[in-house]
Amino acid sequence: MSEKKTILFIGSKPYVNARLTNLLDSITKNTVRHNMALPDRNNGTYCDKLYLCNHLYLNVIQKELCKKNMLNVYSDEYKKDNILDFVANFDKNKYTKIDLLDGTNNVYRTKVNNFLTLISNNTAPKLTKQIRTGMLSLLLTIIKNAEEIKNGKIKILVFGYSITSEVRLSSYVKDSVCELIHKTHRIHNPAEEVSVLHWLHKNKYIDLSLCMLSDNKNLSISAVEGLQPSKKILNILKEHR
Repeated sequence: MSEKKTILFIGSKPYVNARLTNLLDSITKNTVRHNMALPDRNNGTYCDKLYLCNHLYLNVIQKELCKKNMLNVYSDEYKKDNILDFVANFDKNKYTKIDLLDGTNNVYRTKVNNFLTLISNNTAPKLTKQIRTGMLSLLLTIIKNAEEIKNGKIKILVFGYSITSEVRLSSYVKDSVCELIHKTHRIHNPAEEVSVLHWLHKNKYIDLSLCMLSDNKNLSISAVEGLQPSKKILNILKEHR
């Protein structure tokens, strides 16, 4: 029997009190990161795949990475300290693969919604707004590996994604911007994405247990209505307490 593969999708939800690097590194080296959420920031150290939205791909990969340009482009929406940290410490050679994910391309949303319709007999929630990079990379990976996921050959774990109605905060996006997106659904609709995440967890396409982590030193799980953490993750947490 072939060995099961675990892929860990790492979001940008900030944690202050819970120490998470050793925990996350113990799970797998097959990580997927996104945009300006650098590794080794209490979010594990492994660098496998990195997906960038269209404007970050332009300013980080296609253009020479430059402090002046990054501050000019992103200071209104991103935290200055994080911009400076990214410019000083981003190393594209650490990653095995860096790809562009252009969420403005509506072809992706159509592909995702068609897939959700197919696997759920049209009962899964759908997405009507531009899909955020972390969500889009997760969904496209599921589409590509759906059969192996359902057969148990691939396990998709998710960490640092928002899975409740709370304002989705980010380690590098200004809180005020996150609050505006949450309130107005400008460009993105976080509530829709949360609904899809819940459906995928309940139907065993992904495991959201790590997203239920409380921000405390005990590595405890917070109750999330409608979701149950997996025994696999509960056992891993016990080992790291």
